Amino acid sequence: LFVIPRLCGAVGLAESRDTGEKFILRFEGKVLIEDAEGGVRFAETGMTFGSGESVTTGLSTKAQIQLDETKILTLDAESKAKIDKQGSAMTLYLPDGFLLLDVQEKLDENETLDIKTSTTTVSIRGTILGVSVETLPAAQTETSASAANQSIGQAGSPVSRSQYTAS
Repeated sequence: LFVIPRLCGAVGLAESRDTGEKFILRFEGKVLIEDAEGGVRFAETGMTFGSGESVTTGLSTKAQIQLDETKILTLDAESKAKIDKQGSAMTLYLPDGFLLLDVQEKLDENETLDIKTSTTTVSIRGTILGVSVETLPAAQTETSASAANQSIGQAGSPVSRSQYTAS
């Protein structure tokens, strides 16, 4: 594990050389990491986290997670995602908010990647996908998804739902 100095203000980067069950995390603002037992900590520069933990962003906050060499997950403000990885199967749970997933190479035949919300499950093979979950009055949930045919942004440059347009 190595630490990269704070870039400016409340921007941080966490990186691990052992990416087996760890993920690279970039963030702007305050980001919370919740472990499987419910323990919560603030993300800090140089921090890693693993499978089964959740990432929550606040107001005016973004987080970017390098799932592996070819997959980048971006969470917009006021979003929460849990990342579970069991062998070659990865599941992203999005109870609320917006995520943008950039899968830069088609998955191997034995590899799976699912995004689950309270009302929808999306299986990914290789694409850029935006998924939004909004809790409405009367405990209703609205889920929407859009796919794009080319990469937008790059690692280290989180995008938001207002910057994302599917082509």
